[in-house]
Amino acid sequence: MYGIAWIVLGNGLEWHSLATLATWGMTLVIQRAEHRDTEAIHAKLDELLKATRPASNELMDIDDKDAEEVERERGEVRADKSG
Repeated sequence: MYGIAWIVLGNGLEWHSLATLATWGMTLVIQRAEHRDTEAIHAKLDELLKATRPASNELMDIDDKDAEEVERERGEVRADKSG
């Protein structure tokens, strides 16, 4: 839809228009693949946390936190493991 609007309302099928649309399309494909891979890793880690009895279930919802909160949680986990 975006590509059609670009061609109709823009300057037509010039080489830079096609290159821009191709770049935009590849960006979407790459982002989708990265998102899928990240979700798969999270699912595997969630399963490992559930399967390991000493693991803390508090980390199961860490995905919903801000980056600063995640770093603080990681620091706490490292401190607990070394101490």
